[in-house]
Order: sequence, then C-alpha cells, then structure tokens
Amino acid sequence: MLNFIFYFLFFCFTFSYGGEIFYQFGRGLYIKNNFWLGGYFSLNFWKRGDKHTFKFEDIALLSRVNYKKVSLFSEIEAKGVFVSSNTEKNCNWNLDLQIERLYFEYNHSRNLNLKLGRFLTPLGIWNKIHIDALKWTVSDPLVSRKFFPMFTTGIELYGFLPSIKNFKYEVFVQKNKGINDSYNNLQPRNMFGLQIEKIFNINKKLGFNLGRFDEEITNERYTFLGLYGKTKFKK
Repeated sequence: MLNFIFYFLFFCFTFSYGGEIFYQFGRGLYIKNNFWLGGYFSLNFWKRGDKHTFKFEDIALLSRVNYKKVSLFSEIEAKGVFVSSNTEKNCNWNLDLQIERLYFEYNHSRNLNLKLGRFLTPLGIWNKIHIDALKWTVSDPLVSRKFFPMFTTGIELYGFLPSIKNFKYEVFVQKNKGINDSYNNLQPRNMFGLQIEKIFNINKKLGFNLGRFDEEITNERYTFLGLYGKTKFKK
C-alpha cells in the first residue's frame, strides 16, 4: 500500500507539466488547479487519577483530481496508529492503511450532480463532519453511529430542487457489497435513502430523511426516519 501511495504521488507530480504549485495552510497543496493533496492526523490524551492513555488516533492522506466537470476523490487512512496506556502497560503500533473514501463525482449543474463509489452517507449534519479537528464536540452523538451506516458504497444524486428556493435534495442507493467494510459501523446491503433540507442561511438549516437498508451481519432490515435542525445563537 505504501508503494502504491508513492507511485501515485510520483505520477501526479510527473504529469503536472511544471505547473504552478500553491500551498495554503488548512487547504492543502494545489498543482495547476487540477490536483489537490492534503492530509491530517489526530492525537488523543485521556487521564483520570493515576491512569492515562495516549493515542495517535488517525493519519490520513486525501487527494482530488479534477478534469472539467469530473473529479476523483480518495482518502487513505490508518486508525489507532499508536496507543500507549499505563493501565494495560503496553505500547502498540499499527499502520494498517485502508481506503476510507473513494468516489467519482460529476458536477452537471446546481440542480443535478452525481457521486459514484464509497462516500459518507449523506444524512443529517453529524455524519458529514468527518474529520475530528473540524467537530465542535468531543464525540459524535449516538444518532450518528447507531441508526444508519456511516459509509455508503453506491450512487448518489444531489443538488437543489428547481423552482424552489434553497431546498437541497440527496438521494442514494447501494445494491452491492462495500468497497471496504473497515471503519463502517454497519454493513449495509440493498440500501436506499432520501433527504430534503431547507437552507435558511449558513448557520441555520432544517431537514428530514428516510430510508431502509439490510444489515449483513445481523441479517435484519432497518427502516429509519429522521428530523434534524441546526441554528446558531449570538449569545
């Protein structure tokens, strides 16, 4: 896997034709406006009394290649890279790289766009906030981890409803095995879902979603219905 990453980056730099390279902190590395490269890592420290645990929790490499209206996005990640705990009195290293996200995207218009591959399940507001450093709480609420799969391997259509101001729709379907079952809280099969969201402004939105999926491990069918909202108070 490490060799694959090296050759992939070498290929992208080789065929950048000496184009302009621009880096912006927090935004990543841009090459000729067609290739974007970024990454992140997270560290966690827990202490209570004389017990403590240190974790090098995540390390990830993200990339996007754009060509006109088509793009390819990938995220390769390793979790639990290093764990040190005085309660268990051990230190563990693990650099097991996995494909967390990998999808093609076609941006046709404001009203119709397509995504194909393994992507974050487009439900609610919590599941779309993927990187720990961007979250405003220390953990996700239970609703984002128990009621639907965090990842979908399939196809998604999304955009804004025509002739209706600031109403966004997202429809997704999965009829196959996932690209990678790692890091997914549930293992869905035959899944579909729909979400409609009203965007009032950047800090206020309201939406609902519904869907159904078959879970492979428990061999059960789940149906879900959700209502969510987001707002911001000045004080």
